[in-house]
Amino acid sequence: MEAALQKIASQTWYGTNADAEGFQGIASLLPFKNSPMVIDAGGTAASTATSVFAIRTDIQAVQYAWGQNGKISNGEIVHCEQYASNMSKYWGYAQPITGYVGLQVPTLQCIGRICNITAENGKGLTDGLLSQLLELFPVGKKPTMLFMSQRSLGQLRRSRTATNGTGAEAPYPDSVFGIQIYPSEAIINTEAVLAAA
Repeated sequence: MEAALQKIASQTWYGTNADAEGFQGIASLLPFKNSPMVIDAGGTAASTATSVFAIRTDIQAVQYAWGQNGKISNGEIVHCEQYASNMSKYWGYAQPITGYVGLQVPTLQCIGRICNITAENGKGLTDGLLSQLLELFPVGKKPTMLFMSQRSLGQLRRSRTATNGTGAEAPYPDSVFGIQIYPSEAIINTEAVLAAA
């Protein structure tokens, strides 16, 4: 079940790049560094790029559309042959899980992206980039969630200066500007660097 939910998460961000038979993802709706609702962090290092995604969720904004009244069916657990990535066979347990899910994005003003965040010096995630992203959203329609990789969360923490009497480093943030942060394993640090349209 966890693997199935991770696959849905990957599909949410990367769409048909994650699974060609799935729904379009948020990245495919914001495909260029100069697309509306996109801020470019300016990184250029190939295969080290990632994104931060901001979404507004509610009945008139971003939400999953579940088929069969949201029913997810677990099949019988069976002992069967499995295949490793090198196509070698081994025995293991499998369980089919079926369900139907789509992604509702009624307008681009419900989603935003910071792209080209890389491991390069000065091209990581900062509060300044997040502030620029939030400025793109209409008044009264700010995002309700921010999703990022664990590396981006670490970059955000390191970009901050701790202001406490103990001298301890700044803690990992769990929100920014009142918006909850959700680190996600489904957001990769090996995206292609986005170009202009």
